[in-house]
Amino acid sequence: MKHPRESLIAMAAAALLLLVGLGPACAGSGPTNLRQDYAASSSTSIRAVWNPVPGYSGVYKHYLDGRFVVGASDPTTGETFSGLASGSVHTVQVSAVISGVEYKSAVVTMKATRTPPIAPAPPTNLRPVASGTTQTAIRVEWDAPAGYAGSYKHYVNGVHVAGQDDATKGETLTGLAPNTSYTIQVSATIGGIEKKSAVLTAKTNAVPPAPPAWKLYWADEFNGAAVDTTKWNVLDNSTYGDGNDELACLQNENVGVANGKLTITAQKLPAPVLCNSNDGRFPNGRLYTSGHLNTLGKFETTYGRFEMSAKLPVQQGTSKGLWPAFWMRPVDRGVGEIDIMEALGSSKAETHVRANEVHQTIHYDYGYTAPHGMQDHEYILPNGRTMADGFHQYAVEWEPGVIRWYVDGVKTYERNRTTTSWMDESFSRNFFLRLNMAVGGGWPGAPDADTQFPALMEVDYVRAYKR
Repeated sequence: MKHPRESLIAMAAAALLLLVGLGPACAGSGPTNLRQDYAASSSTSIRAVWNPVPGYSGVYKHYLDGRFVVGASDPTTGETFSGLASGSVHTVQVSAVISGVEYKSAVVTMKATRTPPIAPAPPTNLRPVASGTTQTAIRVEWDAPAGYAGSYKHYVNGVHVAGQDDATKGETLTGLAPNTSYTIQVSATIGGIEKKSAVLTAKTNAVPPAPPAWKLYWADEFNGAAVDTTKWNVLDNSTYGDGNDELACLQNENVGVANGKLTITAQKLPAPVLCNSNDGRFPNGRLYTSGHLNTLGKFETTYGRFEMSAKLPVQQGTSKGLWPAFWMRPVDRGVGEIDIMEALGSSKAETHVRANEVHQTIHYDYGYTAPHGMQDHEYILPNGRTMADGFHQYAVEWEPGVIRWYVDGVKTYERNRTTTSWMDESFSRNFFLRLNMAVGGGWPGAPDADTQFPALMEVDYVRAYKR
């Protein structure tokens, strides 16, 4: 039992605490949950509110950018800082004085605006898109954080993919290996804070096998250290292509094999160089060089399936005058031509997108009295893909009375006797293969100042199949 004197002392102390605005629950604590009331703020003012110190009935001091705001102290739990620069950012702090000791809140950064910031949140529902996934690329899409309109970063196996940041909610990640699993993330950055999505594991497609009915009987995988001259002829100091008004001198040194790839390089020279002594079109020399291979006398056949996997330098806007091709001509140089793949570069002035456009063509009847006949098809690579973003497979199946074209295993075009009035002589004889990259010509036109040189046509393999 307390002594009456002790009870009187306790009562007096409690009364003193109440007199100075200090209750038992608030000793040693400052205001909490300092925050901005955006609805009561404006472009030139900040309204700050906070939770009161429990049991405290004294005044609160207000600080803006670390400076005490004179004359603004009061017992309310809110303060409006006015006369600020439009949209300016400031630090805010408030305090309570308890028993002569000042207890401050945390410092909070606020902005003169009525618009609350978007809370940082990561992209969600990261998912693969089967229609955009190939042997060398994975297409992913995702859902944006609420209200987010900024750009996204993309990560493959934890590494940021440089140069691909943009504001779209989808990305095709290229340059990948076939039949391989990758971890993928995307991120959104808000207020300098980067928020990454959950990790997605996705796999590229396997290299599609040849159709079961076809059997491989000739191929070059380009695994050696040089061009296999038992399979290929490489034109050297040649002006072949003048009939198409092409501009390059075709040289052996522009064709090479390394790291499992064949490369055909188109170059622009510092000054014209004479191609050969019989060059009547350019007796003062040519400004461009490139490469051309064929299998004449080394691989000739009638009918089959013919494939090439290649990456082509037809970048939109910076490849005017480039003309890579994979095609076939008759051994006797007579009528008939099968263009398995042709591509055209483009200039910055051209609004027509050519970097994703594959030309698939047959020519027939020329050389006879009948007019030159041809059938041309333009196939557009899907999902924003281009021929420069990775290796694509270009193939043709040539059989009696029918020719079918394929890109990345998808049938894209067919010509036969019921759709084309060709002459059987055009496509019933031995043909040979050609690989080249022309510079200039009546179709693509000459290069311009934006055309990027050197330009590389990279070929992973060429294969031929028989039934």
